[in-house]
Amino acid sequence: MSVNAPCGRIAGITRETHTAYLGIPYAQAPYPAGAFAAPQPRAPFTSCFEATAYGGPPPPPPPRRMPGRWPGRSEASHEPDISAAVRSARW
Repeated sequence: MSVNAPCGRIAGITRETHTAYLGIPYAQAPYPAGAFAAPQPRAPFTSCFEATAYGGPPPPPPPRRMPGRWPGRSEASHEPDISAAVRSARW
């Protein structure tokens, strides 16, 4: 089942008792530069977003001795999103 939302079309998973929309990205995480800033809005989807799996784990906090840096990760290789899961009961 899919729905139209302000961010664009979203397709979920329909089960016997509910429909689930998993891992919907709703904001761009403010990492690494603005670790304590408010998340930034995402651009609307350009095609139907397949919300069939949970989003990835949040990024780890930066080490205290090296503010703004993550060992073993480059800023380009990590583009975190903040995501949500929504379930709707079937009546």
